[in-house]
Amino acid sequence: MTLLEMIRGISREAASTLERADCCTDSDICTLTQHDLQELLPGLPNFKIRRKIHETIHKKCPIHVLLNELKGFVPDEFLTDALSNNGPLHKYLTMLKELKVEMTHVQEFLDAHIDLLEKYEQNQDTKPNNDGALVPSVTPPAASSARPTGTNTKHMEHMDQFNSQKSPDTNHNEHRFSSHTAQGKQSLY
Repeated sequence: MTLLEMIRGISREAASTLERADCCTDSDICTLTQHDLQELLPGLPNFKIRRKIHETIHKKCPIHVLLNELKGFVPDEFLTDALSNNGPLHKYLTMLKELKVEMTHVQEFLDAHIDLLEKYEQNQDTKPNNDGALVPSVTPPAASSARPTGTNTKHMEHMDQFNSQKSPDTNHNEHRFSSHTAQGKQSLY
């Protein structure tokens, strides 16, 4: 069933409007945005129709359905050959596994930063500044809870390992930068 036929099931008027706009193919219809639908089907009475059409156009297919469709296209003996040590899918499988590890590290990184910011947010209070204006002041978490726990610890260990593997040249540049910064601060005063 094409997207235009599915839209016709929602609203015959909407389908005929798309046909008049020469938006008949699935590839044309897939490019429609909320703004495009607003222009093609204006007005309050078309609000629910636009929403249903947008949901229909951009409906996500469950991953297991996509995988089953893929299996239907490629016979099993071809998959077995392609997954051999020299086959193209073997390299692809290796790349996917490496990407999964990297994504896990990214997720751990995000979790650690979210946890840290949430801890700071929970410890906020408002204190008067020297000029009498109220500014939020943040109390850092206690030393024992400064390091996240659980999966976030893995990220912190990874970051520690990364920082310990810095080249001496990198450390020299960091030292040079910090000394220039310190000199700049001294010259400002």
